[in-house]
Amino acid sequence: MKRYLTGIFLLLWVAGFATEDEIDANTLRTEYYYCVSSAAKTDALYRKLISLNSDKPIITGFIGALEGLKAKHAWNPYAKLEYLDKSAATFAKAIAADPLSVEIRFLRYTVEFYVPAFLGYSTHLTDDKRVIIQNIKACRYSKNDRFIVEHILNFMEEHKACSAADLVMMRNVVKQCTPTY
Repeated sequence: MKRYLTGIFLLLWVAGFATEDEIDANTLRTEYYYCVSSAAKTDALYRKLISLNSDKPIITGFIGALEGLKAKHAWNPYAKLEYLDKSAATFAKAIAADPLSVEIRFLRYTVEFYVPAFLGYSTHLTDDKRVIIQNIKACRYSKNDRFIVEHILNFMEEHKACSAADLVMMRNVVKQCTPTY
């Protein structure tokens, strides 16, 4: 599992996109990768992204993911639940602004995937998976997302999150498609 968490966060580091002034894509993804194992780094990146005061959905998505990591790093059960509440609200805002973003959907999917289901924070797994699969099958992702898509497929396969037929179909589509934006 640790190998795939590493892969997930590494994939987010490699793919490129345009971000706000002080932080570029590689920096954001690299810093996010290190947040998985460090509460201090999570707090630092969270403050950095909040200070951007950005309305870009991808930045908002990363803030939601960081709030999920803050829940992971918190020791107080009530604080954990508060961070999960914030994460859910922030992801809702990011997805409302860009409902087809494969990266934002995958960020939320991975946060919800690792939260114990009995807590009730894993309610979007099916919807996020459906949107991710639809967008991959329709090549609705940017050329910069191709690396992310490959890792999403690896994650889905490793965790048996979709059927073998869907995986084969998506892998074939990814090999043949020209991304649409």
